[in-house]
Amino acid sequence: MKKHNLKKNTSFSDFLFFFGLVTLTTSILIFIVTLKNECLFLRNEIYHLENIQSGHVNKVKVLAGNVKNLSRQDRIEEIALEKFGLHIPVPESLTVYIGEDS
Repeated sequence: MKKHNLKKNTSFSDFLFFFGLVTLTTSILIFIVTLKNECLFLRNEIYHLENIQSGHVNKVKVLAGNVKNLSRQDRIEEIALEKFGLHIPVPESLTVYIGEDS
């Protein structure tokens, strides 16, 4: 009769061991799949943000070129002439003597 009781306890402990092993394996697989999906999502988010950044960098370059174009001397002189009627004076030569007069 003791052998029958020992075999019954062994089968229950085997069942608990098997159930624990299956639960642990399933939990680990769910964790790995979740982690992989999170990594893929973050990688796609990084690519998306890099594309947005490159778009902003390109816009800044275009705007910097526009500023450089608008701040050229000939452009400023043209606007001053058209809008304000200002004329560009002719440069005069100036000679400066330092020292004694002879």
